[in-house]
Amino acid sequence: ATGNTQVLNITLSNKGCAPPKSEIPAGPTKFQIKNSGGTKVTEVELMQGGRILAEKENLADSFSGSFTLNLKPGDYELYCPARRQSGRH
Repeated sequence: ATGNTQVLNITLSNKGCAPPKSEIPAGPTKFQIKNSGGTKVTEVELMQGGRILAEKENLADSFSGSFTLNLKPGDYELYCPARRQSGRH
């Protein structure tokens, strides 16, 4: 990330994900993701108009990861789906 890239920290938990802001300025943005104890939610998707623009998957408990995009003005959705639990053990 360069000096003018903004960083958005996202925390995953069993309740989903929690970005600290609901509005950020357009421009280069690094989505820094950390799983803090979540076993059901292990991925983050950045979506716009039903399309996935970027995602980070397989972030088990205590794992972290990131992706960087140059965001244009507009509305985006941060989606953190819960993993389906299998009936088999």
